[in-house]
Amino acid sequence: MSSALQVLVRPHALIATSPHRRVPPRPPERQEAGYLEKFDDSTVFYDVFRCGRKVLAVGPPAHGLESVVDDAVVTPAFGSKGSGVHFASEKGLDRLGRFWASSPRSDGPLRIRAGAGPDDIEVGADLAGAFAGRRAVMTLSKDNDLEWIRYWAGWYAQRHGADALVVYDNGSTAYSTGDLVETLAGTVGVAVAAVVEWPFTYGPQGFEPYRTWDSNYAQHGALEHARWRLLRRAAGMVNADIDELMLDPEGRSVFDATTASRSGALSVPSTLLHPAPGAVLGRPRHSDSYFERVEREPTDPKWCVVPSRLPAVAQLGIHGVVGVRMDRAPGFRLGHFYAITTNWATGDRIAAHADLSSSKVDTEFRSRFAGEVASVGVAEPASQRLSARVSRTASRAASAARERVKRSTFGAALRRRR
Repeated sequence: MSSALQVLVRPHALIATSPHRRVPPRPPERQEAGYLEKFDDSTVFYDVFRCGRKVLAVGPPAHGLESVVDDAVVTPAFGSKGSGVHFASEKGLDRLGRFWASSPRSDGPLRIRAGAGPDDIEVGADLAGAFAGRRAVMTLSKDNDLEWIRYWAGWYAQRHGADALVVYDNGSTAYSTGDLVETLAGTVGVAVAAVVEWPFTYGPQGFEPYRTWDSNYAQHGALEHARWRLLRRAAGMVNADIDELMLDPEGRSVFDATTASRSGALSVPSTLLHPAPGAVLGRPRHSDSYFERVEREPTDPKWCVVPSRLPAVAQLGIHGVVGVRMDRAPGFRLGHFYAITTNWATGDRIAAHADLSSSKVDTEFRSRFAGEVASVGVAEPASQRLSARVSRTASRAASAARERVKRSTFGAALRRRR
């Protein structure tokens, strides 16, 4: 049982009546239907916290809210406040704002005064010590099934030696924060678990028709918030969604491979995995999906880093680290399980089953599923029966194909050459 740590994030959000609003980076003619409803035009800072001897505010890029950031000052919560310390904004970041201030000479609590916000806000504590030396896995999640989360947590703990879990909850309504903490805390081998309440607007995504990724701020903010407030002293940090499992055929830990890498930043290529042909899925499981297309489908990598080895100016992105030449370790890969979804971001995936005529079994993942221990999760008997049925179907198809080759002229020629 882990010592479950729940982090309370107090955002500095502008009130609705404020005249200050963030300006969308996308011109009106390139804004798809519903863009403005999804766009976060009011959050100035997601969170403000002590970071060593400084104070760091993480938020979306200012984009028109520069005057609000300039007016915000850090002051002691009690006693003489004086003029306070102002923030300095970093330049050149992608869908992110990092705002630094020197910490006032005070051992007591600090607050942020900002005229455009509803109230002064408290500066949060530095939580990096709780994760020092830990191997952490981090994700942003909304309403993912608790069984999926339990399986994901167990996979990384059992197969990679993860001993810390951090889930940023993006406004789940299917269960409480307490339920999520309890699920993480029950993972065998995990010493520290945290749920960060992250109720901010995810933001417009970059799908058709324009394929422009410039306004989805919340996940970029969560990654950098995790890096600086929680994990900057961690031994390793994996970024992987609940539907993504990293694997090495030789059983090596991705944390070990990252530590041994030149850069301390490892990129892990991804493969889309689909449910077995003909599967009737009620609640999908990771172990239902071990088919991949023969023609590889485009899908993006994820990563593992040693936070303390990253340059301070680097930025954690969803699929890579900006400002670092990342390494790869032969053999390591990530399975992206297409059916593990609540459809909150990209629509229905569950219907996208594999077709035997254009797909093949991913033997590495299938063998891991077949040999799982109870602490990671054992497939239900129905799933086992489905696996056996699919195996027999694939075997019959292969036998039929061999028989057709034997009857062909080419097959005869092959037999003569043997």
